[in-house]
Amino acid sequence: MSENNNNSNGFLKGAIVGGIIGAAAALLLAPKSGRELRSDLCDTAQKVGEKTKDIACDLGTKTADAVKSVGSKAEAVVHSMKDASQQVAATVKDAASEATAQLKEASSDVADEVASQLNSN
Repeated sequence: MSENNNNSNGFLKGAIVGGIIGAAAALLLAPKSGRELRSDLCDTAQKVGEKTKDIACDLGTKTADAVKSVGSKAEAVVHSMKDASQQVAATVKDAASEATAQLKEASSDVADEVASQLNSN
């Protein structure tokens, strides 16, 4: 997807630069007086400025949307990792409790066995 985005940006930049060069060439090569040429250059510069502003605004909107999307995806990943770590912690706690209970039972059995052997002697 990133490569497609780069290709689109490259195409867009090329189209803008090509349009500017073409407009400048058309104005400079057209048979007009200096005053008309300057007026046409000024008009074209204003149009290019407006188009650049529109493109920058669109780019800003797309960037903001991408940031929101990445932020929400990152938040979802963080939330799922938090849930998974809580589940692992609960599993470890349960296993430790079970091991402690088995150890207590085994030590009690050993103590009873030792006591019964001492009483029999």
